[in-house]
Order: sequence, then C-alpha cells, then structure tokens
Amino acid sequence: MRGYALQRMLIRIATPFGIALLGIALLELTLQLLALGAPRWLARTPAPGAGEAFRILCIGDSHTYGWDVERSEAYPARLEQLLDEGGELDFEVVNLGVPASNSSQVVTHLPRYLAHYRPQLLVVTIGGNDVVNLADRKAPASGRGLQQALWGLRSWRLLVYALHQREKVESGQAAEVDLSWSNPWRAIELRDGLLHERYEHRIVWDAVLDEAEHEALLRWNLREIVRIASIAGVPVVFASYTHDFHTLAAANRVMGAVAGALFVSQRAHRDLRRYASVLATGESLFFKDLHPKAPLYAAAAAHLRDELLRERLIPR
Repeated sequence: MRGYALQRMLIRIATPFGIALLGIALLELTLQLLALGAPRWLARTPAPGAGEAFRILCIGDSHTYGWDVERSEAYPARLEQLLDEGGELDFEVVNLGVPASNSSQVVTHLPRYLAHYRPQLLVVTIGGNDVVNLADRKAPASGRGLQQALWGLRSWRLLVYALHQREKVESGQAAEVDLSWSNPWRAIELRDGLLHERYEHRIVWDAVLDEAEHEALLRWNLREIVRIASIAGVPVVFASYTHDFHTLAAANRVMGAVAGALFVSQRAHRDLRRYASVLATGESLFFKDLHPKAPLYAAAAAHLRDELLRERLIPR
C-alpha cells in the first residue's frame, strides 16, 4: 500500500509538469510551422513605422565606445548625425561599445540586446581583445552552450521578446546608454532604462592566444553572431578596425572572411583617405594606444554611411 500511495503521489506531482512540457512542445512546433509558411508575418525586426526611427546597433569594444574621445565624437554618434542630415527618416544609432570586451561576450549579450532594442541593422567591430580577455571564452569545438541552444527555440525567443517589450512599455522612452566602472579591466556595468548588463572581464596578460588560436576563436564567435542575428531577422555588418596592428589586423582578416555578413574595411590609410583631410597634414590619426582620434572617427562614419547606402542596408 505504501508503494502504491507513493506512486500515486509521484504521478500527481509529475502530471502538471508533463502537461506543461507538452504545451511548450506544441507551441514550439506551431511557431516553427508558421515560420516556414509565413516567415515575413513572424519577422521580429519589422521596418520602422510612421514616426519611428530606423535603429542601428553598434556593438564592439573601446574602438566602438570611443576611448580617449567624447562619446559624441565616436563613430556611432557621428553616423547618426550624418544619417539624420537632410533625410525624412529619423535614425537612431545606439552605441553598445564596451571597453576591453571580447567576441565571446558579444555572443553572450547579443540575444538580450536584440530583444530589447529590436534593431533594423547590426554593426559589429570586435576581436582585438580576444587574445587577453578570457571572459566567457568557449573553445570553438565545445558547442553552442545553453544560452545559444535556448535562443534557437522560437518559444524561448517569444518569451524573451515579451519580457523586454513589457520593460519598454513600462519604462517609456529608452534612456541613453550609460557605462560605469571602477576598473574597466575588471568589470563594466551597462544600463539603458531597465536593461542592465554586466561585463565581467578576465584580463590575463600572460595568457595570450597565438594567432591561429585567436583566429579560430574569433571565427567561431562571429559565425554565432551572424546566426543569432539571422534568427532575429537582423542584417549584420562587420566594420574593421581603423588600425592594422597585430591583433587588430588578425581581427580584420577574420571579420572579412565570415559568410552571411557585409564586411566594410575601415583602415585609415587604405580605405579612408578621401574622407580624412587630416591625412594630408601629416598629423597622427591615432592616440598612442592605437585608438582613433575624433577626425578619424568622423571619416569612418562617413565611409560606413556610404557603404550602407550603396549596399541598400539603410533607406535613402
């Protein structure tokens, strides 16, 4: 009798979980079938409606953030200014550059950024810090991990989008992205309204990857970025670093070779000559730490705008 009672109790406990799992499975199957039959109807990044801005997310490290210059002088802010000049459509370019971050951290945070901002375009410059920042690092052969596996489920993405949509409705107009830190080499907090992301850096200067390891890790992460963005229906642009020194050169090579995304080469003395009049003066375009100065950021933004227009990734 005791065994029978225990069996009944287990059945009573397990039944609701089984029904819930069956319901989730049926929801996932329905969403997958609908996506096959009506992919446009299920698009998660629709074109902006009347009165809405065309939103571009710029994700990367300190070269996107605007290290050594004012945030208004970094290329995302410059790009927004150029796109808004003389056009009927408003543009919103969000600077999600996090100093010292690596490509693995971009993979980790990207799903939440896409759900929160619902952009029409994603621009990424990343990989220069992969050799020394061990945070979130996974071996290329280790698989996608739990977060990426969940992101492949449409029912999971529906839940994430619903939660972030609720955040946006409750918080109203999105606030300006704010970054704070006591030591940027250890941790950085990113906030925008109710969005709160924490980057835990693991800088290990004596654990530098060799070139082959660096490129293999970065290649895997960039493919993941393209995969995650394509699931959300967001086109991806990889914009190169403006300098071609050592790890930046390796990152530029890998970004230029990943399928499924537009690559825009932004190297100062090769691609930006006609945009940077300061080149003719012989004045240095870089700070000693190889970050661009304000005139080079302006040149990079102008070049990027022209390439996006030429490829018809943004409306004229």
